[in-house]
Amino acid sequence: MSLIDREALIAEYDRVHVGPPGGARKLMVDAPEVRPEPRPRGRWLPDNRNYYEERFVCSVCERSYEVDTCMGEPTWDFCPGCGADMRGEQNG
Repeated sequence: MSLIDREALIAEYDRVHVGPPGGARKLMVDAPEVRPEPRPRGRWLPDNRNYYEERFVCSVCERSYEVDTCMGEPTWDFCPGCGADMRGEQNG
C-alpha cells in the first residue's frame, strides 16, 4: 500500500486546479489520516530443507522463497510475504 502526503496532494491540487475548489478538495481535506507502522527488519537465512533449489527463509515470517541471488547472496530488499526490510536487522 502506498501512502500519500495529504498536504502535498492538496497543494498540488491548488496549483493545477482552475476555478473554485470542488468536492475533490473537500474529500482530500476531510479524508482520515493514516499513520504507517514501522516496517520490520530481517534478513535472509539459507533454507537447508531443499537441496535442489537456492531458497532462503525470511527471519521475520519464516516463509521460504526462491530468491534472486548474486554470487550466492540474496538480492531482494524486501520479503514479499510480510514486507520486512531485508537490508539488515536493527541492532537493539
